[in-house]
Amino acid sequence: MHEQIMRVKATEHVPILLVGNKCDLASQREVDTAEGTRLAHLWGCPFLEASAKERQKVDEVFIEIVREMNCQPVHKSRGCCTLL
Repeated sequence: MHEQIMRVKATEHVPILLVGNKCDLASQREVDTAEGTRLAHLWGCPFLEASAKERQKVDEVFIEIVREMNCQPVHKSRGCCTLL
């Protein structure tokens, strides 16, 4: 998915935030925190875990993606930012 986003945007500076959802369901976890952290490091983006049901870190997700958008150089592009 990351490679497709980078190809479509045709730039190296795409604001991306990797978010693990449903962190309140730890017993049903399919991806552990360490794996999410490794992938985010590989992609060069922040990683957060959130739960909409429990309202855990939901605001932080939006704050962080805005921070990522503000940190990136402004380029003319064919579209808007991409949220995963």
